[in-house]
Amino acid sequence: MAETALQRTPSLRTEACDKMLGMTLSSRFTLPGQVRAVAASDPSGPLTVTGYGANPLVTVITRVDLSGQVVWQRTYRGTGSPQSRLSVEGTLWIAYPDGDGRVLEGPWPRTLNTSMRLGPG
Repeated sequence: MAETALQRTPSLRTEACDKMLGMTLSSRFTLPGQVRAVAASDPSGPLTVTGYGANPLVTVITRVDLSGQVVWQRTYRGTGSPQSRLSVEGTLWIAYPDGDGRVLEGPWPRTLNTSMRLGPG
């Protein structure tokens, strides 16, 4: 499935630049669709990416390790421009507009099932 496949691409950064900036990620990877936000609770990863794929009305959350491998991926209903924030405890929050207004949702970890309506969009 194209939504879960990552394609590795060569990095534009040089090794000297990486050392100077303290970076250890030696490659970058491309996610399909439009990436809206990236979050990490620790520099060693994993990265949590919020965006949408072929259907802009569906929010796609992808968690990848620093080698670019998909750890998990979930989809959520919503319309356009999703944004996410990851707490230091590891809770992922998504804010997105839906048909009736704006919604703030805590979909990860899976045991958390919290959602709040923020008011008219």
